[in-house]
Amino acid sequence: MRGKENGLILAMAIAPRCLRNRGLLLFGLVVGVGILASLFVSLLGDGTGTTQAAPPSLSHLVLLNTPQESCDEPGNLVPNPGLECAGAFPSEPADWMSDAYEGPPAVLFRSRQFRHSGGYSVFIGSGSRGSNSRWRSKPIPAYEGRIYEFSVWVNADELSNKATISLTFWSGWPAESNVLGWASAEGTGNTSGEWVQLVGSHVAPTGTRYIRLECRLYGAGTVWFDDALIREYVEEPVLDLAQFDIPDPVRPEDLLVYTLTYSNTGNSTASSVVITNTFDTNVQFTGDANPPPTSGSGRVWSWRLGSLPVDGLHQIVITATVKPSVADGIVLLNRVNWRSDQISARWDLEETLVRNVPILTIDKIDTSDPLTAGERLTYTITYTNSGTASMTGVFLMESYPLSTVFITATPAPANPPTNTFWQMPDLLPGGTKSVTVVVSTSVSAAGMAFNNVLLDSDETGPVIVHESTVVSGLPQPGFLMNLSPQRLDLPVEAGKTVTIDYQLVNVGTQALTDITMTTSTPQDWKGSVQIEPAYISSLSSGGYQLLTLTVRPAIDEISGTYLAQVTATSNETSAQAVAIVKVPRYWGVAVEPDNMHIVRPCDQVTFTHWVTNLGNFDDTIVVNVSPFTSWPISPTSIVIVDAGVRKAYMFMIAVGVPCGMQRGDVGGAKVQVASATGTAADSALDFYVVVPSVREVFLPVVMKRLGESPCDVGLCNGDFKEPLEPCWNSISPPIERICSSPGTDCYVRLGTEADDEKCDGSIVPHTTELVQTFAPTVTGVLTLSFEYKVHTLDVLMPPYDTMKVYIGATPVLTVVHGHVPYGCGAPPLIVSGTAEIPFFVTHGVPTTLKFILINDSWFNTYADIDNVRIACAR
Repeated sequence: MRGKENGLILAMAIAPRCLRNRGLLLFGLVVGVGILASLFVSLLGDGTGTTQAAPPSLSHLVLLNTPQESCDEPGNLVPNPGLECAGAFPSEPADWMSDAYEGPPAVLFRSRQFRHSGGYSVFIGSGSRGSNSRWRSKPIPAYEGRIYEFSVWVNADELSNKATISLTFWSGWPAESNVLGWASAEGTGNTSGEWVQLVGSHVAPTGTRYIRLECRLYGAGTVWFDDALIREYVEEPVLDLAQFDIPDPVRPEDLLVYTLTYSNTGNSTASSVVITNTFDTNVQFTGDANPPPTSGSGRVWSWRLGSLPVDGLHQIVITATVKPSVADGIVLLNRVNWRSDQISARWDLEETLVRNVPILTIDKIDTSDPLTAGERLTYTITYTNSGTASMTGVFLMESYPLSTVFITATPAPANPPTNTFWQMPDLLPGGTKSVTVVVSTSVSAAGMAFNNVLLDSDETGPVIVHESTVVSGLPQPGFLMNLSPQRLDLPVEAGKTVTIDYQLVNVGTQALTDITMTTSTPQDWKGSVQIEPAYISSLSSGGYQLLTLTVRPAIDEISGTYLAQVTATSNETSAQAVAIVKVPRYWGVAVEPDNMHIVRPCDQVTFTHWVTNLGNFDDTIVVNVSPFTSWPISPTSIVIVDAGVRKAYMFMIAVGVPCGMQRGDVGGAKVQVASATGTAADSALDFYVVVPSVREVFLPVVMKRLGESPCDVGLCNGDFKEPLEPCWNSISPPIERICSSPGTDCYVRLGTEADDEKCDGSIVPHTTELVQTFAPTVTGVLTLSFEYKVHTLDVLMPPYDTMKVYIGATPVLTVVHGHVPYGCGAPPLIVSGTAEIPFFVTHGVPTTLKFILINDSWFNTYADIDNVRIACAR
């Protein structure tokens, strides 16, 4: 009974293909009756499964060579991959085994009936939809972390489900407890007598010791497998290096420190790593580095690091000196090159701006001190430029003590009769100037005389110096106190603190008690104004108290003039003084962030930046983009008008990656922002590194990498902007090209809309075909995409196939109307969508794309097709 049952299963499995050929029919009957029992193996599989991870990117991969063995192929890990060597029995290939691991038995044997190459393949035939069967290779040694790419050629027919291949990973010799998981390639349905290749890849999980290739049939049908392939890849080391400069900007003769950080971010050790630093011609290096260089001279020094494992971040700190007399605005360029045995030389530039700046110092002395009221008081003010650039726009402002009168000054003040302001000549680096001022004191002056001087320039901030002088004389009668200076112009930079000394003098004849010091807060002021001490219990006649006024504008204080009043109140009297706080403008801009994107050829990439006005007034900001390469980039400049204080503004940069870029190509742009009214500036960097647009596929016969540029697969006029011919052939009209205007928004219609009015079943069933044959310029898996809309006037009967798409003889899409009966006059049934279909092509082999509209329901049906694309897989 078992022999008869197996014979019936074999006949059912191979009958569909044998019915097409009498020789095949005879073959099927002989096999079914004579040798079936010896071919069938009913071992059940373990059925273990696990979640499969997505295939990794194959960037930085190296193909590993494998030794050639008997029946094997060089570079192919699969034992007996062509099934050419027989096993213990002629019906079994060496190093392969078979079983029906679920459901009823199936027929499995080594076959000469159909083969992709050579003389043999393996066959699975099943007449049951509930049967799952497979051929399995012997276990193959493997290693965790490596990438295994696998493929098998398949010829299938009359399948109730699909045929597929998978790669199983094991932690030990194959047993149910040792399964780590598996990766399956996309399965195939009927191939109509054509051989198709199923391809997959996966990273071996942690603990992998063996792998096994399986060829499976799910359900009923007949399938042949041939020419199996497994290739092993390992990642190369990846060297990353960056450099940073401190300070930036830098002055001539200052120290300039470069920090080089480097690491290996790959999966294997890099050997013979060499880092070379080339200094700018305006920079002097004397060998001060940690670690020291291993070789070099002059501007070029090298560090030979030997092997670099994957062990984190390392650094080299280099200290050099900027040469003297370097012109202002010069940009110092420090170039770093690095290479190893595994990678070619790479380089990086660091830019440092040279700024020559003045440094202002000031000193002030009084003569004589102390003096008697009514005598003259002389002040000598000396200031020096100890910087490396000239100081321009120098001005000096005096605030004279109370009860004094200006007499003379050398040089003379610039604003008589007030005589408080001097406009001084430019001061060269190392230069010194002085101003002498003579004042007279009132006979009624007594106590402490306070003098304040402010010095400022176009390049420096204001500097204030205080001088106090003891004046002796007769006190005033009664309750009277003096708070000086009574009026003071006080320039204060936002975010900084300035302290001013005040003197409270009891110039009366009686003591003052319970003196309280207060300050008013200027209107619209964000900062603070404070005076100390805030309380004085008593002040005797002729006595004085030094006070400290602290003014601290907020970091975002708006530029302008603010009034702060200082008041001293005792039980007996009061006194007041006014500080005029002047917050000057300051300029500041910032741009962020620095970006780095991984891109692919033909990509459109967008970088987003934020520009912030860090100044304390509404400014205009100019943004300029300087690309490092000739890649298309937009925009290259913008202007932000009326940029509010502390407000951030977004702008975006679009970059087009040329389609001819190769793996490892680097592009980039420097984003520079600057105030249109001042010298404030900032910059950010955008980098984009090219990786392959697809994984590299190595096939056993055609060794061509998928994704090489250009990616022109040969299909033309997919937008139908040109007439159908010569690209498209209308084998079975009616077919119509429809455009909203010449060459605009065009599509093609299979069938005709005019038949919509014929809702009487008078349309003769017919088939319409639109065909294009092209020769692909690549080998591998491509993606076919298109938009469709199928329009049916009436559906009264069970579902009918209305549109099919074929690649070669293989149907890849079938649009079927559901069973929704309705009569004439009802709204038409419309099915629309977008399809994306992967398929395999071979370079130079003509491939046919066919759209077929089948109208066999006696009512009108038409289909619109648009945007047909065939692109390299990503």
